[in-house]
Amino acid sequence: MAELYEILLPNEDRAREYQVKNWTEDKVLLPDGSVVLGLLYPQKVEVEGTVPVSGDFYQSTQPVSKADGIDVVQGSLADAAIVTDANGTISGKLRGIIKLLLDQITVKLAAGVNLIGQVGIDQTTPGTTNAVAAKLIDEAGVSYGIQQVDNKPRVSVMPYLYDIAEKNVAGHEIWAKLGFNSAVTTSNIISPQGGVYVFPVAEQHMHIIGGAEDKADGTGIQELTIYYLDDTYAQKSVDVVPTGAAAAETSVSDIFRIQHIRAKTVGTGGVAAGNISIKNHAETITYGFIEQGHTRQRQAVWTVPAGKNLYIVLFNTSAINTAANKYCTITLMATYDDKADIALSAGLFFMTYSEISLENTPMAICFNVPLRFVAGTDLIVVGTGNGTATVSVGLRGWLEDS
Repeated sequence: MAELYEILLPNEDRAREYQVKNWTEDKVLLPDGSVVLGLLYPQKVEVEGTVPVSGDFYQSTQPVSKADGIDVVQGSLADAAIVTDANGTISGKLRGIIKLLLDQITVKLAAGVNLIGQVGIDQTTPGTTNAVAAKLIDEAGVSYGIQQVDNKPRVSVMPYLYDIAEKNVAGHEIWAKLGFNSAVTTSNIISPQGGVYVFPVAEQHMHIIGGAEDKADGTGIQELTIYYLDDTYAQKSVDVVPTGAAAAETSVSDIFRIQHIRAKTVGTGGVAAGNISIKNHAETITYGFIEQGHTRQRQAVWTVPAGKNLYIVLFNTSAINTAANKYCTITLMATYDDKADIALSAGLFFMTYSEISLENTPMAICFNVPLRFVAGTDLIVVGTGNGTATVSVGLRGWLEDS
């Protein structure tokens, strides 16, 4: 089949040179498809065969025009679809846009740019009530579901201290300290034994003296645990079996601070049969005390262990005076300078951190900003009044790795 080409002839003589087969008003037919020649101006001519594109009257490959309705086979395309920010033909860019639309378009917004539009969820069967699972991602990139209560999402914003109490916060633990003294007069420690508290000045072993039935086979406390610090402020503990009124000696000799004392096992009485004292070897100084009828020490004395910071958020106290118009001042002190952020001389150099005077009333002091004490700080609560008062104290907070 002949093809139509648009060709510019330089002159009529050159046309004869290529042996025009058939000359009409609008086209020429060349023999054997050797070349196409036209008139002296651009003209469509019919040619059989392939038209050469070299010569002094051709500048480039000439386009081929097909008549409407002719079946042709499309050859390869040089302009591939462009789907990135690159140079290319208009055709290639248009094909790239179509490709993106047919596949998917991912839009990435720079930091700080507001999101636009909406995001839809592709259900298994669109337009139905197929369930869609909603999950959150934790800090490790692991997904987890949302708990529900009666088909309603369960939402709980847990207070920080609740999380610590549930052991959800690593390096943190709930802290509490109790104190009780039924006869506070002048500068008394808030502990049942009363008097002025003296801190140990060196590591030592200690003696435990209890009631007659506070022993291995007695009705009182049969075994107790002493929680203590050595002189590096490391936390330790030791179990002791009381031997009644006769002194039982601890198996360790590195006790520097008494932190807590608690019953480990008890007899049929369920509590201490008598007062249990923790004393120095000479039995002249009392460092710890469990009052008769109880199972733990209630002594408002404590020391912050090594590697820890103590935060106090609550100071509960009450004073019941035995006479009218009498008061009792209750003071929380510590060997710590919060301005310099250092522990002061152990057991000696105290500063006041909270104080209140009461007359037959309870009081709870909440610290909106927690009191903070560093490792090695000794704390003590003392009471002073112009009469005799029964005083109880409760301190609450948490310990945190420093």
